[in-house]
Amino acid sequence: MERRAFLKLLCIGAGAVAAGAPAEALTSFMPLAEPSHDPDLAPQPGVATSKDMERAQVDKAWSLASR
Repeated sequence: MERRAFLKLLCIGAGAVAAGAPAEALTSFMPLAEPSHDPDLAPQPGVATSKDMERAQVDKAWSLASR
């Protein structure tokens, strides 16, 4: 048997097995629980404080593209 014919039959066989198998997509995962509404976990605005600005540093960036 030639390689191409063997591979073709192999792919057809794999497709037939996949089509005949029962479709159980992700049945092992449980549904996610609803998150609790804790007020302490509320998102806070992303504003830098003066302490954050004191620790901030400027890094040099190099570009590989030449002009």
